[in-house]
Amino acid sequence: MAAVDAELTEERRSSNDVSTSVQLLAGAAAGVVCDSTMHPIDTLRTRMIVQRNTASAAAGVGGGVGAPTRLYKNTFDALFSMLRHEGPLSLYKGYGIVL
Repeated sequence: MAAVDAELTEERRSSNDVSTSVQLLAGAAAGVVCDSTMHPIDTLRTRMIVQRNTASAAAGVGGGVGAPTRLYKNTFDALFSMLRHEGPLSLYKGYGIVL
């Protein structure tokens, strides 16, 4: 029984062998697809965080003079504003650095 198991595992091993270069290429392709999908969301998130920090600094920490000014009301407003004023490629600003 052990001999049959050894033959089966050897057959599986030889039929499933994938070269290292193919694995590297598949991993790189998966990374590009993932970054292409997630980068617009990260760009929106970054804009919202920077806006919040800038508004806090403008108002002054501890109740300074002046009301905080925000460019975007929410995430959807940020998305539509970026698309309207800067175009669809604005969602991919900084994408070259990721790759």
